[in-house]
Amino acid sequence: MLGPAFDVLAANPIADALLSPFGDERNMPWILCTHPQAEVVFADWQLRQRSTVHALRLNAGRLPNDPAITDVVARLSKVSPRFRTLWDDNEVGSLARAFKVFIHPVVGRIELTYQTFEVLDAPRPAVAGRGPGAWNRRRRRHRASRLDRGAGLTGARSPGVVPPG
Repeated sequence: MLGPAFDVLAANPIADALLSPFGDERNMPWILCTHPQAEVVFADWQLRQRSTVHALRLNAGRLPNDPAITDVVARLSKVSPRFRTLWDDNEVGSLARAFKVFIHPVVGRIELTYQTFEVLDAPRPAVAGRGPGAWNRRRRRHRASRLDRGAGLTGARSPGVVPPG
């Protein structure tokens, strides 16, 4: 579950494992624009970075007084020239549906399709869920169990984790 500033407000164990290379940081714009592992973990890092900043700008327009948004924009503007460039281009976008490729340090390549559902009348958290995929259950379970073991997790399964291909 994501807040309007793209803070991860709630996550299942698999999502926590996917984000483990970033330590305790759970703000996606901050991760994408400042964390040294972002360029390694996100195979399409520049696209993820651009899309996320443009979606943050969209949320800033919808919620101009949101303290989480104004805070992350102010902090990133001070430390990230790339963020400033992307923010200043004044483009907006949505993260409604995307295909992401992670290169996880423990289990390797993971491909995910996701879709977000926004509640615009009460624009607090947006819920993200797995979109339709073409991967079979056995392959997903196998990769999820490897991710679980690699992250020290037990009992969790992720339907969107697939083996390298």
